[in-house]
Formats: sequence, C-alpha cells, structure tokens
Amino acid sequence: MENLNLDKFSPKKAELQELSTKYLSLEIKGIEDKKGYLAVDNARKELKRTRVEITKTGKNLRAEAVSFQKAVINLEKELVEIIEPVEVGLKEMQDKIDTEKEKIKRIELLPERKERLKEIKIEMEDDFILLMDDNKFEAFYNEKKTEYLEEEERKLKEKQDKIEADKRKLDEEKRIEEAKKETRKEEREQAEREKQEAIEFEKRKAELEKQAIIDEQNRKEKERLDEEARIRKEAEDKIALEKEQQEKLEKKKKYIKFLKDNGYTEKTKENFYIQNNVKEIILYKKINSFKL
Repeated sequence: MENLNLDKFSPKKAELQELSTKYLSLEIKGIEDKKGYLAVDNARKELKRTRVEITKTGKNLRAEAVSFQKAVINLEKELVEIIEPVEVGLKEMQDKIDTEKEKIKRIELLPERKERLKEIKIEMEDDFILLMDDNKFEAFYNEKKTEYLEEEERKLKEKQDKIEADKRKLDEEKRIEEAKKETRKEEREQAEREKQEAIEFEKRKAELEKQAIIDEQNRKEKERLDEEARIRKEAEDKIALEKEQQEKLEKKKKYIKFLKDNGYTEKTKENFYIQNNVKEIILYKKINSFKL
C-alpha cells in the first residue's frame, strides 16, 4: 500500500511549470541563428528526457496499482467467505420468524376471507387459508369463483335443457293425443300454453337469480378493490416520502464525504472555491500563487 504514492513523480508540477516557462521564450531568428537553434535543440532534448521519465514513472505506478487491486479482491473474497455463511443462517432464521408473524397478521383477515369463500360455497381449514398471502389468496379465490359461476351456469343450462326436453315430450304427447282424440284439441292447446308460460316463468326466474348473484358479487368485489386501492395509495405515498427524505440525507452525506475526501475542512476552506451548478457541484483548489 505504501508504494502507491503519487509523490514518486519527479519532477514536481511546480518544477515542470518553471521548466516550461524557462523555455517558452526561446526562438530561432533564422537560418543563420546557430546559437538560437542549439539552445532550442538542448531545451527540446531536456523536455523529452523529462517527459519519458514521467511516462515511465506513471507506467510503473499503474502496474503496482493493478497488483494492489488483485490483492484487495482476493482478501475481500476471503473475508466475505468467513462471515457470509453466518449471515445466510441468520437470514433463514429471520425468514422463518417473519413467516410466522405474517401468519399471525393474517388471522385478522380470516373472518373476511371465510365469508368470501362461503359466498361461493367453499369451506376449508383455517390453517390452509392462513398459509396464503394476499396475492395467493386472491388468485385462489378468483379461480374458485370462476369454477362456481361456471357450475351455476351449467346447472342453469341443465335445467333449461330439461325444460326443453319436457317440452319436446309434451309436444310428442300432444301429437299422439291429437291423432287419437281430435275432440280434445282445445284442451291440449290450453294445457300447452300453461306449460309454456310455466317454462318461461322458471327460465326468467333463474336468469334473475343468476343476475342478482352476479350483481352482489360485483358490488362486494368493487368495494374490496376500492379499499385495497386506498390502502395501497397511502402506503405508496408514505414510501415515496421516506425514499425522498432518505435520498436527501444520502446526498448530504455524500456531499460532506466529497468535501472531506478532497481535503476541504474548516481550517483549509480558504484554499477552496465551490461552484454550484444545476447538475453538479465543482470544487476548485488553490494550488499556488506567484506574486508579480
């Protein structure tokens, strides 16, 4: 770690600035200016030697940094392997307790869940109901509700089919009776009208009962969804506010760390200038001064 030191760069920045300033004013006045040409050539060679030395130093420091990085990664992995199994075990322990807590909380929902299941003719053990979280219960309920409605529709169709079968049977009896006794035609027609009215009455009654069941279920479902939406909206608003406050706190901590990491303190702040733009904060540091 001690090898990773930028002080190894030599010459220093101030020395380089002095060297650049020294040779900046050199010039060759013309083809006959041998003295000026020689001075420029010597200056160029010195600047080249200095540049090569700086590049070599930088390359060596980068190689040391890569080696240091690999050592850090290996040590990090070794240290994590010591504590990670314990962390995983503790998490499993917590998850088990959290599951029990969730089960206890769901006890409050048990009466409402049982009532909803009762409406679609479903009965089951309390423990089985408590094992389901909200999403699983809703999925289970919707599946069973669909089955219930389909079964009700099947029963209704079966009843309608029976009515139609009875009607066909009566029609057949009517034809036989007409063939046998023409004189009873009026009585048979009256009987058929009464039977048809009864069939239509039963059919309409069944349709109204079915629609009443659907309307009641839709009303209860809407009330439940509205309540869930309200609770979910309140929770989301609370989470958003907490997240915003946490982000502001984290940003403030990062800003304080940013200042500290760059050497900005109460004692050194006179050597810094802070520029606050819309998207970033730029910290400028006074390097040195030269009095004219």
